[in-house]
Amino acid sequence: LFVSRTNYCSLVWLTTTKTNIEKISLLQKKAIRHIANLEYLTHTRQAFQRYNVVKIQDMYEFRILLSYYYSSGFKSMVEGTALLKENTHSVNTRNTDKWLVPFFRTDYKLQTLEYILPTILNKYNDIKKPAKTTLRRLFVMT
Repeated sequence: LFVSRTNYCSLVWLTTTKTNIEKISLLQKKAIRHIANLEYLTHTRQAFQRYNVVKIQDMYEFRILLSYYYSSGFKSMVEGTALLKENTHSVNTRNTDKWLVPFFRTDYKLQTLEYILPTILNKYNDIKKPAKTTLRRLFVMT
């Protein structure tokens, strides 16, 4: 019951302020403590790992990557919407990002797929279409 609520919250609320995300995170921790029968002040990291639950802070990136890798309809829509372009450099350097991230002046544009998708793909550049369980494990263990 709670997982469906957090999945919905991740779509609606994760582009909001950090204060609102913290409120949702506290509710998620409260629910996992209740499910695992833990005390009020017990750390929840091991419970998240034991029950294989992605934290709400990581849920947005997880869902974007999952949709990008495994949904052909989403991928074709994103390629048209996000204007995803490979970053070409004439000189090879150690920390070159693969995808070009556009520069925007407003916070509103920083919440669009045009900015978010290349940023996430650059962050997880070393993985090439992982299995769904591997991708989930990557986000659960962080």
